[in-house]
Amino acid sequence: MGSSTTSSIASISNATNSKGIAIGQNTGSIDVTATLEKISGTTKLTVGAAELVSLNLSSGAGSKAKGLKEQFTAVGLYTDGNAQDLTSQVNWKSDSNGDSKDDCIIACASNESNTKGLVTAIEVGETKIIATVASISAFKLFSVSQATLSSISVESANSSVPNGLIEKMYAIGVYSDGSTRDLSSNVTWTLDSDGDGLNDTRLGSITNLSNTSGYVKTTNTGSIKIIATLGNILF
Repeated sequence: MGSSTTSSIASISNATNSKGIAIGQNTGSIDVTATLEKISGTTKLTVGAAELVSLNLSSGAGSKAKGLKEQFTAVGLYTDGNAQDLTSQVNWKSDSNGDSKDDCIIACASNESNTKGLVTAIEVGETKIIATVASISAFKLFSVSQATLSSISVESANSSVPNGLIEKMYAIGVYSDGSTRDLSSNVTWTLDSDGDGLNDTRLGSITNLSNTSGYVKTTNTGSIKIIATLGNILF
C-alpha cells in the first residue's frame, strides 16, 4: 500500500510515523476505511471550510510624527495555508495603557468603513495597535514622535510699503499636528527681485541679525520676493 491515499476531498497517510492522519483538501464528505488483513471498518470524514488560525499585522515604518497617519493591514492565515486580507473585516483599537481597552491617548485606530486600520498619531509615546476578528487577535507596536515641520508661511502686516520704510516679516511654521510656531529668528532671510532665487539688494535689504531678523528696508520701487529658508528648505 502506498504512503497515502488521496481523493479530491482529503488524503490520509499510511506512512509509519503518521498513519491515519487525514488532511482536508476540499469541502465535502468522504468514506475512510481502515483494513487489517481481511477485516475493515469505515467511517465518514467531513471536511469543512478552512478556519482562521492567526492574524499578521503590518504597516509602513511603524512610527509617525504627531498629527500624521499610518495605514495598518491585517492578513489572516487559514488552516489550509491560504492568506486573506482582512483589514476591512477586523475590529481595530489602540491600547496605550496595557489594559486591552480601546483608547485614543497615543494614537487612534479607525473603524470607519472607508478608513479601516488607518492610525492617527496623537501624542508622543508608544501604543499597541490591536486587530481582532472572532476570537483571533494580533497586535503591533506603534510609536509617535514629536511633530515635524510641514510648511512655513511668510507674513507681514502690509503687502506693500512706501519706498524708504521698514517692514517686519514673520516666518510662521506649521507642524504636522496643526500647531504653529514663530520661526522668524530661526530662518535665513533673502530678497529676490529678478526671480533667480538668489539674494540681491536692488530694491531693498533684509536683516538676519538675531534682534532684527526679518526686517526689510526698501530702497527702490518695484516688487520683490521675500524668501525664508530653514536648512535646505525654501518657503
